[in-house]
Amino acid sequence: MHAASRKRGFTTLQQYCEWRLSQVAVNGVFGVSGGVKALAPLALAGEIPKFVSGWGFVHLSRDDIVARAVSELIAMQTGAYKSSRTPMRRVTDEDYNPVRLRNLIDAALTVNAAWEGAFKTYGVEPYRLTYESLCTDTPTRVAQVAEHLGLSGAPVKEARFQAPKLTKQATSINDRWAERFRAENEAFCQERQSGVFVPQSVQVLRG
Repeated sequence: MHAASRKRGFTTLQQYCEWRLSQVAVNGVFGVSGGVKALAPLALAGEIPKFVSGWGFVHLSRDDIVARAVSELIAMQTGAYKSSRTPMRRVTDEDYNPVRLRNLIDAALTVNAAWEGAFKTYGVEPYRLTYESLCTDTPTRVAQVAEHLGLSGAPVKEARFQAPKLTKQATSINDRWAERFRAENEAFCQERQSGVFVPQSVQVLRG
């Protein structure tokens, strides 16, 4: 924000926001994807809590926390977080790392717990969407998200808003790693999957 404002001579946040909207918004609407830290600029700008009711939130999670961690670890190792990017390297079973998988699972649970805390604090009821349901019936889930966000109208056709078509990246190695991790970390998985586990960082905040 500071770099863009200096380059364009902006002296107020309003000027920056109006310029940013001209770059990324469609009919005055735009979205932000990220962890709970994405709320910080909104709080600093005064949007939260004063105008938080005007924002629409979609909370995307994944029921299979092990499979999610495996996918993230492979993406970190290959540099390909989506299929439109060419992997920097291929992974093999030698790259399996249970310690990093445990850390990734706990990190994801921490982020989810932080979001739930933010929703409760600000009185927000998001549209809750799971990766599994999105994959099962993508058109229906997308339509429901659009309805929740109050979006309507014809599909956007402008080229700069058209993302490359993505394909599923998971292979048999994903299944092998997930099965191995569950077998070797049964107690860990049961505790995390139960929903009872509260990350230590969240416990500290609550205390």
